[in-house]
Formats: sequence, C-alpha cells, structure tokens
Amino acid sequence: GVGRPYAPPPPPPPPPGGGGGWPCAGGAPPGPAPPRARLDERRSGALEELVATLLDHTEPGSAPEEALRLATDLAHQHPLRERPHRLAMLAAYRSGRQAEALEMHHSLAVRLRTELGIDPEPATAHLHARMLAQDPALSAPSRVPRLRRPPAPEPADNRMLRTAPLPVPLTALVGREEEVAAVLGALDGGRRLVTIVGPGGVGKSRLLAEVHGRLREVQHLHHLDLAAVGQVDVDELAEAVALAHGIATTPDDPVGSLATALRRADATVLVDQADRTLGPVAALLTRLLAGCPQLRFVVTSRSPLEVTGEHRLPLAPLACPPEDSPDPASFAAVRLLRDRILDHAPGPMDRAQDAQDLARIARRVDGLPLALELVAGHAASRTLAELVELVESPLDVPAAEPDRAARHRSLRDTILWSASGLDPDQRRVLRRLGVFAGPFDTAAATAVVGPVEGDLAATLRGLARDALVQVERGGCQVRFRLLRTVRDLALEGLAQTGELDGARRRHREWYAARWRDAPLQDALVQDVGDSYDDYLEALRTALAASDPTTAGDLVIALFRRWQFVEAVAPGLRWLERALSSGVLSPHDRARALLAHTALLQQIAPLTDPQRLDEAAASLAQDADWYPMSLMVRCIEQYKVGDFVAAERTAADTVHGARDRAPHHLPESLAMHAAALSTVDRMSEALATAEESWSLISAAPAAVHFVSVVPTLALALTDCGQPRRALDVLETAIAEVGDRLGLEPTPTMRLNAGWAALGCGEAARALEWFVRTLTDPTRAPQGDVLAECLCGAGSALAALDDPAAEPVLTGALELCRRHGLVLSPWQRRQVPAPEPPSEPDPLPESDTALGQRLTILVVDRAAGRPGSAAQQGAHHHGEEQRPSAEHTPPQQ
Repeated sequence: GVGRPYAPPPPPPPPPGGGGGWPCAGGAPPGPAPPRARLDERRSGALEELVATLLDHTEPGSAPEEALRLATDLAHQHPLRERPHRLAMLAAYRSGRQAEALEMHHSLAVRLRTELGIDPEPATAHLHARMLAQDPALSAPSRVPRLRRPPAPEPADNRMLRTAPLPVPLTALVGREEEVAAVLGALDGGRRLVTIVGPGGVGKSRLLAEVHGRLREVQHLHHLDLAAVGQVDVDELAEAVALAHGIATTPDDPVGSLATALRRADATVLVDQADRTLGPVAALLTRLLAGCPQLRFVVTSRSPLEVTGEHRLPLAPLACPPEDSPDPASFAAVRLLRDRILDHAPGPMDRAQDAQDLARIARRVDGLPLALELVAGHAASRTLAELVELVESPLDVPAAEPDRAARHRSLRDTILWSASGLDPDQRRVLRRLGVFAGPFDTAAATAVVGPVEGDLAATLRGLARDALVQVERGGCQVRFRLLRTVRDLALEGLAQTGELDGARRRHREWYAARWRDAPLQDALVQDVGDSYDDYLEALRTALAASDPTTAGDLVIALFRRWQFVEAVAPGLRWLERALSSGVLSPHDRARALLAHTALLQQIAPLTDPQRLDEAAASLAQDADWYPMSLMVRCIEQYKVGDFVAAERTAADTVHGARDRAPHHLPESLAMHAAALSTVDRMSEALATAEESWSLISAAPAAVHFVSVVPTLALALTDCGQPRRALDVLETAIAEVGDRLGLEPTPTMRLNAGWAALGCGEAARALEWFVRTLTDPTRAPQGDVLAECLCGAGSALAALDDPAAEPVLTGALELCRRHGLVLSPWQRRQVPAPEPPSEPDPLPESDTALGQRLTILVVDRAAGRPGSAAQQGAHHHGEEQRPSAEHTPPQQ
C-alpha cells in the first residue's frame, strides 16, 4: 500500500516531577485548551470525517489507499485517540492486511493501559471482535454519505437517550439497599442531580448499575462513561457527548445547542466516573439542568460537582464487625466477602473460625468492596487462613479477573489513580497524614504535618472532597481519617522520601503534650478514647525510638483511660512493655509501676508488696501520685480482709488529700466511708459518705460517677441503705452512658447487684450480676469474677433456684484461691451451701471453674420469665433509670 507501515506511536514525554509513584510531586493538570488547540482539534475531526467518507465510497475489492495513509498519520499525531486507530484498522483490514489491523489494536490497547490505565472503548473492542470473526460486512462500505451536513436538531430529540449501552449488574448487590433507596428517593422527591461520592473502589459504579436496574422499567435512561475522557473544556465535552450520540451542535455554541436539542427530553442520565472532567461536567450539567427541565442526572465521582441543586450521597465502605462482635456474619462487608469467595470456591464456610477470619480480612481493608473482591478472587487457590495472611499487605493483591479496568487491578492502582491529580503540596500533606492510626482533627493535623505551603485546612478539605481523606462527623465535631490502604501507601511514601521519622516524632509529641501532668478528668477520658489508636501508636513509636520525653506522658494518659473503663488486659500488656523497655525516666517508671499494680490488683492479689513500697517511696514528694499509692494499698488490705488496716490507710489517704491533693478528696472520703462500715463504725461511715457526696453533688463529672459513686454505694449498702445506693448507682450508669457513650464498668454493675440484693430484689440483682458476667468487652476475671459469682449464687438462693448450691460452692472456692474476703455485710448475704451428698470435684483451673459457673448462672437467668437474657436488654440504654436528680447519701 501507499501508506507508511504502521508502528506504535512514540510515547509522550514524562510529566514533570518524576513517575507515577506516591512520593513524586507530579504536575498540576493542564488548563483549558487554548484557541490554537481548539482549531487543531476541529481539523483532526474533519480529517477523521474525510477518512470515514473515503472508506464509505471505496469500491468493493479495491484498496482504500488514501484512507489508510490519512488514518495512519492521524493515529501517529493522536496516539491516545481511538477513532483514528479504528479507521486505520478498518482501512488495513479492507486492504487485506488483517494481521496489521490486529497489531494496531494490540498496540493501542497496550498504550491506553500503560498511559491512562483504561481499556479501549466499546466501539474499538467491537471492531476488533468483528475482525477476529472475519465479519463479511467489514469488507464492504456502508454507502452512507458521511459529508452530508446533519439535519437541524428536532425540538424533542431523544436519540441521545437510546444509543449508549447501559450498565448491567453482574453480581448481586450486598449491603447497599439503603443507598439505592436514597438515590431513588431523591429522584422521586424532585431532585434532578444526585452525585454519589466516595473513594476509589467503594462501589460507586456498581451502585449506579443497580440504580439502572431499578429504573429501567419505569424511566427513559441513558449512560455516559467518562472514564476515558481526557482533559477537555466544557465545549469539547459537549461536542464529544453530542458526536457520540448523534446530536448536532453548532461550532460557536456547542453547550447551548446541545441544551436546545434536549430541552424537552424526559430522561434520567447516569454519568459514571466524572472525576477527571469535574469542572467541565459541572459546567455542562448546570446548563442542561437550567435549559432542560425534564432531565435528571445521577453522577458518580470521588468529588462533588458543587453546583446549585446538587444532592450528595456519600458512599462509605461497607460496615465491618468490631473485634468483639458476637455475630460478624451479619455485617455487610463479611457478607460480601463470603458471597464472592463462594463464587470462586464453592464450599462450606460455617465454622465460627471462618466468620472470624472473614471479619479479620474485612477489617484489614476497611470494608472496601473492591478490596474484598480482589481478595476473594484468590479463594480458588488459597485457604481462608492464607487469605488472612494475604491481606497483611493488601496494596498489591492482584485482580484474578482479567477483564477489570486497569485502575481496579490492585488497590495500589486504584489509590495512585485517585491521587494522580494532586499537586506536590497535596501529596506531601497526604503522605504525612499517614502517621495517624485513627481519626484526627485539624489541630492535630496542623501539628503533625508541619510547615507546608498554603492553607492546611483548605488542603484537608480538598483531600476530603477527593475522597482520599474520609470525614467523620459527631455532634459539632468534624474529624478526618485515612482508610488503612491509603495509610499503608502514605507510609511507604514517607519512608521513600525520608520524612517518616520526623512525622512520627511530631505525632507522638502532639499526643504526649495534651495531658502532661493532668489529673483524671472527663475531657482526658473522652480524648484518649476518641484517639485511642493514635495514643497507642504514639507510645509504640516512642518506645521504638527510645524517646523518654514522650513515652512516660503517653503511658500515663493511657493508664487513666484504662483505669477508668477497667480495661485491665491491654493496660497490663502495654505497661509491662513500657516498664521492660528501659526508656522511662525514674519518675515515670515509678508512676508506671504504681499504675501496673493498680490494674493488676483488680484480677489478682499482690504477690510482691515490695513493688508497691518501691513505687510509693519514689513518689513520696508527688502530690498527685502519692495519695494514689495509699489508695492502692487500702484496696489491697480491704480485699484480703484486713479491714482495720484498711481503715487506717484510708484515713491517712484522706489526710494527705486534704493537705496536698484536694482533687483526690472525694474518692478518698468514699474509700474511708467503705472501710469504716467494715469495722462497724456506721455513724462515722455515713457522715464521711455525706461529705464525699457534698464535694461532687453540685456538678458531678463523669469521672466522679465511675471513681467515687461505686465506692459510696458500697458504703451505703454496708450501712443498711441499699435503696439509696441502688438509686445513685443507676443514675451514675445512665450519666456515664449519656456523657461519654460508655457502658458501665464491671464494678458499677457488681455493686448495683449487691445493692439490689440488699433491697430484697433478688431477680433484679441477678440481672445485674449476669450483665457483669456477660460483658463482651470486659469479661470479669479473678477477684471480680469470684465476687460476682458469690452475688449471683446468693440471688439464686433467694429465688429458691436449685443451681444456687453448686454456684455458691464454686464461687467460695474461687474466693479462697484468690485470697478474697467478702465484707461483713456481704458475708451475711451469702448463705453457706449445703455439702453435696456426692461431691463433684471442682476443676483445678480457675478459668475452667469460672467458665462452668458462669454458664450455669447465665442459663438459669435466661430461663426465668421476663429476664433480660430473654429480652436482649444488655445495654445501658435499656437499663432502669431513675430520676436525673442525684439522691445524696443522708443519714
């Protein structure tokens, strides 16, 4: 032939700032095309029409030489433009060069995937398929006069609404019923522009396909996929839309003429992947919404269009079960993962461990649907346990299905595609945000990101608008969060650019300084709870970096939270890690040693009193921590039954608090009241309790409800006023739930059970003890478990339940093993069990004995009519709540 031999077009020059990796700065997207570019574009369009006309007028059997030459030239000039390549393919095919035509398609497909991360358009793929099938119709021209000017547009032109293929769901939808209903409800309610926004891989296109499925029987629909559209202005976008769907536009006003053509069209247009053409799409839809009153649009994009009348639907990842969830299979992320795994590897997945493994995978990828599907694609060759290992590094899990778009072939591809339009400063900020393990606010981001160009708050909002940073709203507070996969990639970038150590140092300094030398208070408990993952991450990096200036403050702030919510297991684990690190200063080590002792004594007697003596001696001059050492000693004496010594130590604690630490005085007085009641000094005990209450009753903090009220209630119960004790405890439980969103601590529930037992309300007491035993997050251990089983056995005895005997026998054995001595009042409530005629040997293991007794108590409680176990009322919101007025302990 006359045309030059076809070869792949030369690659375009690389963008400034390096390649496409995360750390590179990249370049800002180009602006609108200048007038010269517009003219070149229209010249190319005219040449394409000329080639098409030449092909249509070539006689059958003759070689379309001129068409092939022009099409090949156009393909070299526009290496990423598909129509010239299609024309060249057709010309080569009609010239008898079928192999060359197929090579053209292969080269184009490789270039599109390499440069843009997309697949060829459906029209290109369809032509390729027809060539492979050697369709006879390809050899003959269509005889359509292509140079004829299109007729003037009809006023109610609906041809645009019938040409493009609509998305068809290939799998069942899981966990998105509310979102589908929200889109349909918005359209039914008169909304004409609904934008589905969310991060890459969250399932926006899948939701759009489902919307199509629900609307196709009742509305005229049309679909626009903008994934392959490059950088264009609004006129070029209008021309592309019109040309692709057979609508004539005028060169001087493409947008206006498109709006005129559609001014009476009645349809819903589904617009997918508007991310890369956000500005032009917003401008075009603004004109169409204003000029075409019966057109409606549903758009998917990482960012909102931000035009008047837009109704935004944020699409979040699917809900994942928390680690302590009793039913992980009920969560949408687990259900989707299970369904997709069964698609690839049918078989049973009914074990409890299977559900836990599925939940672990879902949490590791934040419930991102794309990630779940990528992982499920490997189920045919891996066990479930191996899939759990696979998602430890989820960024590079490849797609098993070859037909996925390039940007969806791994999470790394998806995130890099989403971040490719960021400017260098936005990339820098996003990298540094990677050190946050959980939600953070703007103040924390400012401290941790460090100096950057421009307004950090505006940059944060931009990253949130692009769905690279997630927004969490609670009340009047706005916080931000990175998906774990985005965080993984950001941390990679920090390591590659050498910024990781500096960012981590700023991160731990921010959290260490927040509560340095602060006593226990509501704001501290709330803040450490809200940012718990980041406090732990800061402590981890402080210990790893041997940073004594932050490690001590972090471990103490965390201890105050652990002590408040009675989170014994994680507290002991991290305190032991800090104590063994050698990083803490002598003063911080003494505080951490006392903190460890305070948590340990909740589950076991102190086997090394010398450690407590050592910590107390080191803290003798510390006005805050020395009274705490006395309280820890008093509690230990109380638990082993040395009530006289406990009363003396409590008195010393009160004396020290009055002189040096008045913020400890309410708790010290409550402890002294409880100790006085055990030595039969009831009048003094009630007076002391009254003084303690007077110090907090005017404006009680949530920390008072947890640290002071349970001990006050214990003293009141011992002094013969259980009704007042129960009222104040149930009020405290409700207040802690309302103010801090926390469940009551085991101690609060346990003391409520004893108070109800003292009121003669055995069934109510049993419910409180059962709630303590069945707390999914803080199952009682050691001393607390033994005392709770004593109370539950006593309640069963008062209800004449035959299970009381074995429960009390085992509970008293646990008390003996742990060295726990009940108070005199409690001992009077616990009936001595009758010795069994045939003794049942008790398990040697405390754990086995505790589990057996717990199951027995819970089963007996569940069998009672109207029990909380039958009704499922296990949350503080369903517990009986007295008047908000706090009843003071009066004599």
